[in-house]
Amino acid sequence: MGKLFLKFQISPVLLLIGSVALLSCAQVASEEATPSWQPLADNAFWVEGTQPLQRFASADGRVFRLRKLDIDLGEFWVETTMHRLNWTYRPELHEGVWTASAPMKSAGRPANGPEQRLTSQGRAFEFSPPEVERGRWKLRDGQFAIFRDVAYLKLAPGAEPPMRARLSAYAGGARSDGRVSGTRHSGVGFSLWPNEAVERYVDIPAGHGLRFATTVEPALTRASTLEQGVRFRVLLDGKVIFEHSEADTESVSSKWHVVALPRHGARGAQLRFEVSGALAYSSFIAPVIAPNTVGDYAVRPWNAARPDIVLFVADTFRADNLAAYGDELGLTPYLNATARSSRLFRRAWSVGTYTLPAHASMFSGVYPHQAG
Repeated sequence: MGKLFLKFQISPVLLLIGSVALLSCAQVASEEATPSWQPLADNAFWVEGTQPLQRFASADGRVFRLRKLDIDLGEFWVETTMHRLNWTYRPELHEGVWTASAPMKSAGRPANGPEQRLTSQGRAFEFSPPEVERGRWKLRDGQFAIFRDVAYLKLAPGAEPPMRARLSAYAGGARSDGRVSGTRHSGVGFSLWPNEAVERYVDIPAGHGLRFATTVEPALTRASTLEQGVRFRVLLDGKVIFEHSEADTESVSSKWHVVALPRHGARGAQLRFEVSGALAYSSFIAPVIAPNTVGDYAVRPWNAARPDIVLFVADTFRADNLAAYGDELGLTPYLNATARSSRLFRRAWSVGTYTLPAHASMFSGVYPHQAG
């Protein structure tokens, strides 16, 4: 009997037999159009004139803003105004330490400078990640930090916070490179702020549909905006073909969708992806035009006789350690021989970005969020 050789790359890979995407250009033809997979993340463009949501209010009445700074880098920042009355003196933490509610978090680091800023009338307080030494906060005079929804500010003894200051947290850079880089979701696709949209012109083969995932990650912690939920829409030549809402913007969520496209296909069709509603990191991940039929349940690519399946699991094992995927040094001669006599998959994707959820999916056949 033949063997089935499974490929692993960095994290163990769950092979989705029958739905592996072989990426190629779409063809518009008859009902018998050749099945093809057309990824949409590349060559899409942000719609001119659409602007992210500029101002929004939290449930406790505080006003936040989303601002785009640095035209060249395209950095986005979430900011709010801190008034003197927002601060509380906390000498039990350390002499000169003041605290204030700050349900903000940073999405990584900007190209230049720290990921959090506190400024007042031309003065920029120094950002410093908080340290605790013997139960007391270790900050120097003039330093500040945000930790677990609380802003900490260290001033000289007797000094008070400014009457008015701007507190900012880095919310991410330009998102027009066809990549999604969230805190819990990543991959190819579009990241959109509320009121933004991207468009792509495509040729749709007959018998194909649109597949993608929608994801939401909170842009604030412990702060529900008054505008409830995030709404996703997809339009085809100006007509809405998909709508989906996520009511909870304080939790991480993701859902996969399959959207019907014209049965007989279309040439030069305009696809538009939109997001509206509350402030959140919202994305369309892995958008692709793919065949409507990708295989039937329990159908396998072998005859009645069942193959031998050898499961080899190697954590942090690069695919190009094997000759089948590029190695020329002969590092794994026995695995190379096994691969030559086995069914080989050249494009296989993990459903998890690290070992534990990838293993759970591999042995259960369900996605990580389903396995818990």
